[in-house]
Amino acid sequence: MYFFTPATDTTGWRINGDRLWASLMDLAQIGATPKGGCRRLTLTDLDRQGRDKVIGWARRPG
Repeated sequence: MYFFTPATDTTGWRINGDRLWASLMDLAQIGATPKGGCRRLTLTDLDRQGRDKVIGWARRPG
């Protein structure tokens, strides 16, 4: 039994690995630490910046 039925057939979709990696590295700059990590505590300005970035990506066409 399925509780979720996608509105769009996604079987032909492909993931662009390079684009995904670049997006993740872009997001990692928000709250980046000196040793290469990332720290964005919940409900901080950095958290908001990260969420806003992801929301912006989701709203972009294509």
